[in-house]
Amino acid sequence: MISLSPPTICNSALQTVLPALWFADGPSRVEVSGGTDNPSAPPADFIRRVLEPLLAKIGIHQQTTLLRHGFYPAGGGVVATEVSPVASFNTLQLGERGNIVRMRGEVLLAGVPRHVAEREIAT
Repeated sequence: MISLSPPTICNSALQTVLPALWFADGPSRVEVSGGTDNPSAPPADFIRRVLEPLLAKIGIHQQTTLLRHGFYPAGGGVVATEVSPVASFNTLQLGERGNIVRMRGEVLLAGVPRHVAEREIAT
């Protein structure tokens, strides 16, 4: 496990080590503890929901699991990623933006009243 202190953003550590694991001789697993939700970076769910589907299109297969949230400034979150070595790369063309099919919001709370989430969703 990579344990970050002070609680650095888990995504930063993952983005540093994952490219090396894509080219490893066999499957790998890395676990990082630190901050998963920080106002100055995309949340850990970004890797799972946005980055990994795009990586899969070009031949990079990994699966990230958010084991525990870690909010700024305390940290304490844990993220694990399992990586398969890259067999071959595919091209990815992002030529045109498609229509919005659906939109969804999510608010995570840690030690604040529920009305704070309701206000966030309303705006």
